[in-house]
Amino acid sequence: MLIPFGPEHFAFIISWVDSPELMFQYSGPDYPYPWTEEVLAEYIETVHDRDRFMYAHEGQMIGYGEVLYNGEFQPRLGRLLIGTKAQRKKGHGARITRELIEYVKRTKGHQRIYLNVFTDNEAAINSYSKTGFKKTHAEPKLIPKLNKSAWLMHFD
Repeated sequence: MLIPFGPEHFAFIISWVDSPELMFQYSGPDYPYPWTEEVLAEYIETVHDRDRFMYAHEGQMIGYGEVLYNGEFQPRLGRLLIGTKAQRKKGHGARITRELIEYVKRTKGHQRIYLNVFTDNEAAINSYSKTGFKKTHAEPKLIPKLNKSAWLMHFD
């Protein structure tokens, strides 16, 4: 179940993002590790081009995800995170992805939905593929300033 994200959820994000590597994979270079309540509060107060959600399953907070409405490819899913390591590899990534897709279709009426994923994040690529996302281009996009590449994927 998707629950609108608010300050009452900050502690989850702070505890889940437990390394600089996960912080970078989750949020890119935009925010330094670690998340703090002050940084998260500023983020939700100043960045308004997205809908943010916690994901709960069987009464437990499991993950987080966003729907972004900026840039060329939108709407776009982003900052998808399954919280603790114990909750990963149990199908929650596919579940939150499906719920976000349904949210976008129900509330915004969009047929095509995008996401970006680093090419070295094989678990996420597999999860997105299982939910029906396809690579939009034949080659990934190189991100020189990050020395990484990412796939643009879409769901119709």
